[in-house]
Amino acid sequence: MVDATNNGSAPQSEAHQAGTEESGYVPRRLSINFGVGALGMAIVLNTPAGILAPFMTNFLGIGAGTVATLFLVSKLYDMVTDPLMGMVSDRTQSRWGRRRPYLLVGGIIGAIGISVLIGRVVTGFLLDHVRASVLSTVVMALPAIGCFLWGAGYTGPNGALIAAIFVGLAGGAEFDLVAYMTSRYFGLRHYGKLYGILFSSVIAGAAIGPLMFGFGFDILGSYGPVLITAAFLFVIGGISQLFLGHYPKNIQ
Repeated sequence: MVDATNNGSAPQSEAHQAGTEESGYVPRRLSINFGVGALGMAIVLNTPAGILAPFMTNFLGIGAGTVATLFLVSKLYDMVTDPLMGMVSDRTQSRWGRRRPYLLVGGIIGAIGISVLIGRVVTGFLLDHVRASVLSTVVMALPAIGCFLWGAGYTGPNGALIAAIFVGLAGGAEFDLVAYMTSRYFGLRHYGKLYGILFSSVIAGAAIGPLMFGFGFDILGSYGPVLITAAFLFVIGGISQLFLGHYPKNIQ
């Protein structure tokens, strides 16, 4: 006996989907989801743009023509990259569709960027109330958690987003901590030279890190062990900050 319910519903669903694609109809739920995301993106992009122009002209003293040129260059960049991204996504074939992989990656990258900004503000506030060595230990625990989440296989959207936020918060704090701790532990007499040396070491680590990750993947066939190792190194670095102790007195 033929199951009329199953045999009838599946073709009907497929036919409805095909008709939807041919007619160009967009479901209401998808329209609402896209509209909410577009609103958030517009707020994030346009709010700084409205603040930057008067800030650059009135406070930094940059000419209005120069500011206008900077904005023009950014829009010209959009004119080139937007159609290219559209062509790339049109040719993308994945089980999640053509656009969703890029939206997911863009969301994670955006979360890192926003977290960097928040990390800078929060770090500056906390440095007025907490000893820098203790704060640095907490900050270095954040990327340790993020790397562990990635390395342990929590690669779903939620796990990747949480890990990206932790890494971004630490990224926003690291340079501020280096600058502040240099002045408090070594004084200002040779501040420029000492900060230059420490900053160079940070940049060297940022250059060597991707190479080590690449070599680790080529040898082990996975980023998992490399990320777990990175998490362990972050923990060691954070604990070592505690041995700096209190700020020295009578330094110049």
